[in-house]
Amino acid sequence: MLVLSVLRDGEKYGLELIKLLKDEHGFELAEGTLYPLLNRLRMDGAVIAKWDHNAGTGHPRKNYSLTKQGRELVAGMHRHWRDYAATIDAVISAGGAKGVRANARQA
Repeated sequence: MLVLSVLRDGEKYGLELIKLLKDEHGFELAEGTLYPLLNRLRMDGAVIAKWDHNAGTGHPRKNYSLTKQGRELVAGMHRHWRDYAATIDAVISAGGAKGVRANARQA
């Protein structure tokens, strides 16, 4: 969800994703986790990858961006996360199952 959320803002290359997540959000993600995830998301049709041979770095970079399916996927994940977080908050704030049942009735 975090990787897809960062890609909502536009095309990024792998190390750029890692740096943004760490520097702006305090979330550390290893390259060994990111690249298999990006490959799986690409195979699932959520992201597309294209090579940039003119990145100005002396070597090409593979940039990733969301597809329409990826935008729909991340929107659904956000909705699910908000519902999940609201349920957890209800348990913490209202004290147990009573708050969860009330929260479920409101949904």
